[in-house]
Amino acid sequence: MYSASDRTYDRSVIINARIDSSASKRKIILTWDNSDVNATKFYINRKLKDEQGWRYLDSVDTSVSSFTDSELSGSNKWEYQVIKATKDNAYYGYGYIYAGFDEIMPDYRGTVLMLVDQTISESLKNELSRYAEDLRGDGYRVVRQNVPRSEKFSAADVRRIKNIINYEKEKCNGDQLTIVIIGRVAVPYAGNTAWDGHDNHVGAWPADLFYATHDTDWTDENVNNITAERSENRNMPHDGKFDQSTITNTNVIIGRIDFYNLPSFSESETELYRNYLEKNHNFRSGILIPRIKGLIDDGFKMYSDEAFAASAWMNISPLVGKENIDTAGYMPSQAIDSYLWSYSCNSGAYNSVAQSVYTDQLAIKNVNSIFTMLLGSYLGDWDSQDNVMRATLASKPSILTCCWSGRPFWFFHHMALGEPIGYSAMISANNYLLYQSTGMEGIRGAHMNLMGDPTLRLKYDTKVQNFSLSEDIIVSNVRRVSLNWNDLPNDLLSYRIYRSAGDTGKFEVIAAVSPDKHEFTDNSAPTGDLTYMIRTVKKETAVTGTYFNLNHGSFVKTTSTADVVNYSEINQLEIGPNPCSDYLNIYLSVNTPQSAVMSITDLQGNQIYNSGIIQLTSGMNIIRLDEPVSKISDGLYLVRMRTSAKLYLGKISVIH
Repeated sequence: MYSASDRTYDRSVIINARIDSSASKRKIILTWDNSDVNATKFYINRKLKDEQGWRYLDSVDTSVSSFTDSELSGSNKWEYQVIKATKDNAYYGYGYIYAGFDEIMPDYRGTVLMLVDQTISESLKNELSRYAEDLRGDGYRVVRQNVPRSEKFSAADVRRIKNIINYEKEKCNGDQLTIVIIGRVAVPYAGNTAWDGHDNHVGAWPADLFYATHDTDWTDENVNNITAERSENRNMPHDGKFDQSTITNTNVIIGRIDFYNLPSFSESETELYRNYLEKNHNFRSGILIPRIKGLIDDGFKMYSDEAFAASAWMNISPLVGKENIDTAGYMPSQAIDSYLWSYSCNSGAYNSVAQSVYTDQLAIKNVNSIFTMLLGSYLGDWDSQDNVMRATLASKPSILTCCWSGRPFWFFHHMALGEPIGYSAMISANNYLLYQSTGMEGIRGAHMNLMGDPTLRLKYDTKVQNFSLSEDIIVSNVRRVSLNWNDLPNDLLSYRIYRSAGDTGKFEVIAAVSPDKHEFTDNSAPTGDLTYMIRTVKKETAVTGTYFNLNHGSFVKTTSTADVVNYSEINQLEIGPNPCSDYLNIYLSVNTPQSAVMSITDLQGNQIYNSGIIQLTSGMNIIRLDEPVSKISDGLYLVRMRTSAKLYLGKISVIH
């Protein structure tokens, strides 16, 4: 912990929450650190997530460091704000948490618009398709547009991209729209400010928030400033760079993955995208698992009353717990340990945070965190050559998002109960006075860009394996689709089954299956091509409460409609021995001579054996199978016998 002379920690309030369910009426118990010797009083406020004002609950002096909220009717999740006053009002401290019990994550999160640099689209075809499927597996409808590459500032290209976004937004039908930019897609510029305080940096800064706001909020008529050292920052009337340094409001989430012009990295730009999409997939799939820890490298300390690192204490504590935060060097610590969140601040350059993070080192050394925040001069020009914020995303093995937090502070506490980081980016960009902090300079700044994937959440687990189609038939004009999957550990609450039309339709929940089951039959499936998805539901205990985590989905598609045969009758096959090892007998009695076809498939739908045409005689038929049984691997298999009017089904267990 910091010494008495390093006071950034004291400009935050570190809050913990505990849910008390011992009585009939649940309570949320807040506790906070009141070790600051200058503190005089703590003010406790509360609101619902979507409310735009706080309700005062109580104020206490420093002899008290807790508050019990038992008035929780109407919701099971709340935001809390605790403000600390000090002697002579010398300074204030601020803390926020999102606390609750059994919060239910949404099945559907809206539309993701993937804007992909068309020059990388073909070479990353497989990775981009997998990423789109990952997004669908997290509850999104996905729309992909390949768009022109734009390496230099181009007002025409910016307008072209905005027109694409406007068109797709109109088709969202009220969905939450999330934009993910992948590649060197046109960069908007806006403003006439130097948020880092340097005279040679006054002007327009990169402003992806232009893409997330209304066209009418922007003008290009008034600013005339060509004093900036970097030509991209110079802003003149009618040059395509906008006048506004701040936004009015946004209801669109946006993030960017851009590895153009990073010469310090030996990998090609395409390979950097490939690496990023791979680690993104591994994190979502429960393969890349960081320790639930935070890292704070505070190089500024009390450089100003803004107490920049208070942003880290305020945000990281409610996500990992104060006791799980290390205060040490950014890169040395991540070379030997892994972190969910990390932060560094100090004097900066385009490619570095002094004595902490350097692009050329990120290119050759491992840094092991998932989400990171940086603050330093010039970093906000994220499209500059070898920019250190983009370089964190290009590094190995794990960093997936980065933002410039300090002027102003960002607010990530909603992520504790399952919100994606893009939601936090949006409410941070919209913040005016709702979330107060010591870092209010730059609020609503057009420069508040999220580097990385905005759809990412804090916690993912291993998804369902071997989700497969075992049956797709029509009986008496009713389609029946049967599904199988491998068992997962028994700490699950349930499996949730979804269905959509084709590859791109919106998924609808059709069933919840108990955790001891590993099969499901959809007895009312519609005709046409279908995609099924399965997600696990697991109760997660976070620092600030509990929520039901919907894990990443696994998919299976129905076969073509030609494989769906309308049978008037389905019968059970008699098979023996079962289990079998060297052979099996199929016993089938028919009234008249007829033809049949028999097949054996595994649970993934792969055909192991096909008999061709079999001639059945009237009476009992015994069909012996030796070779296919003796040669196939141990496991469960499906046996089908088809005649012109009937389907016979059976299962066998092969054990050698």
